[in-house]
Amino acid sequence: MPHLNPCLTRRLYPLRYWIFVAYAVGVPNFIKFDNTGLTHKVGLFNISSISAILLALITGFLIAVMTLLNRQRLLLRKIDVSAGLWILLLLDLLIASILQPKSQTVPFKATDLPLSIYRLGEWVLAFSVLLSLYTREAVESATDLIIRLISLVCWVNIAFVWLMLPIYPSLVYGSSGDTSVGYARLGGSMLHPVHLSVLAGIAFFHAISFMRGPKRIAACTLAFVTLLLTYARSELIVFLAILIIYALILSRSVLLRYSGLLTGAAVVALGVVFHEAVLKYLERGQGARNIATLSERTMVWHASFLAIDKRPLIGYGFIAGGKNALRDHWNSTNWVPPHAHSEFIQALLSGGIPAAALVVAIYGTALWYGIRGARQGVKQVFLLIVLIQITLMAIIMPLITLQFSKVSGIFLLAFVGVVAAQKAQIAKEVKQAEEPESLPLLGWVSQ
Repeated sequence: MPHLNPCLTRRLYPLRYWIFVAYAVGVPNFIKFDNTGLTHKVGLFNISSISAILLALITGFLIAVMTLLNRQRLLLRKIDVSAGLWILLLLDLLIASILQPKSQTVPFKATDLPLSIYRLGEWVLAFSVLLSLYTREAVESATDLIIRLISLVCWVNIAFVWLMLPIYPSLVYGSSGDTSVGYARLGGSMLHPVHLSVLAGIAFFHAISFMRGPKRIAACTLAFVTLLLTYARSELIVFLAILIIYALILSRSVLLRYSGLLTGAAVVALGVVFHEAVLKYLERGQGARNIATLSERTMVWHASFLAIDKRPLIGYGFIAGGKNALRDHWNSTNWVPPHAHSEFIQALLSGGIPAAALVVAIYGTALWYGIRGARQGVKQVFLLIVLIQITLMAIIMPLITLQFSKVSGIFLLAFVGVVAAQKAQIAKEVKQAEEPESLPLLGWVSQ
C-alpha cells in the first residue's frame, strides 16, 4: 500500500493551503430552486450566489495581500502545464462573450457580460492559487499534494451531504432542479447528484488505493452507497467499467485481479437474473423514455446544434450567451435547460469551433501525459483514473466551459499534477541524454 508523503506547503504555507481547499470545496447551496429553469424567484443574487462571490473575493484578496507583503513571486519555480491552451481558451471565450448577439426570446440584461467575465475570473483565480501552491511544494512530494487536495474536495463534500441529510432531508435528497422532472436523488439541491456521483467515484478509488484495514472498507462502502443513491446512471457505468479495468489491468495485485474477474462475472449474472429491478433503477421512476433520451439530453443536444449551426465560428459567449442561445431554440415550455449537457457541445455553443478544438486538446493532453505516467506507480495510476472518469463524464456534463465547480477543481488539480510532473520528467530525461558521456577514470589513471 503506497504512502502519501506529508505536504510541505501545509506546514510552511498553511493559510495559502487552506485558502485553496476552501475555494475548491466551494460553498454548499441551501436554496431549493424550482424545476422549470424559468422563474428563480430568489433572483440572481441570493444567499448561495452571494456566499460564492464572497468566497472568491476573499480568496483573491488574501492571495494578493500575501504576495505583496511577502514580496515573493506568485510562482516560486518554473513549471510547464501547457498554459497556452488555457490562455487561448480564455481569450476565445472572452471575445465570444463581448461579441455575443442579442437573444430572440430574452430581453437584454446588463448583467450578462459582467457575469461572464466574472465567471472567467473565477477560473483565473483557481489557476493562480493552485499554481502558487504547487510551485511552493517540493518536487518530490508535488504529486502527493495533488492527491491530498483531490481527496479533501471529494470527502469534505460527501461529508457535507450526509451530515445535512438528517437535518434538511428535502434539500439533500430531492430533485436537483436541472431537469424537467422531480425524482428524488441524493445531493438534491445542495450538491448536484451527477457532481456528487463523480466525487463519490473518485473517493472510492482514493480509499482503495491509499487506505488500509477497516478504514478502507468503511470509506469504500460509504463512497459506493453515495454513488448508488445519486441514481447517476452514466457515472455508475463509467465507475464499474473503470473498476474492472483497474482490477484486471492497472492493479499489480494478483488477488485483486482474480477478485475483480469473479466480481465482474457475479455482477453480470445478478444483472441478468434481476434485470427488471435493474431496469426500474435505471428508469428512475420516469419510464423507458427517460433512458432513451438520456434524461432529455438528446433533445438538448438537438437544440444546441440548431444554435451552433447559425454561429459556428465564434459561438455565443460564456455562460449567459450560450444559455440564451439554447433558450432561443428550445420548444418546451415547462423547463429550460441551463446548458448543453455536454462539455464538447457546450464549447461549440460558447466559443465556436476554436473553443471546441482547444477543449479537446486540453482533455487529450491530460490523458496523454496521464497514460505516460501510469507506469511509474499507484499514485500516477490514481490520477489517470481521475482523468478518465472526468473525461468520460464530460460527454454528458460541461466542466471547463461553465463556471468553476467542485468537479472542475478536481480536473484542474489532476491536469496540473499530471502534466507538470510528466513534462518535468521528460525535460530531465532529455537533459541527461544530451550530457556528454564522461571518460572512465581508470583509463586516465593508466595513461
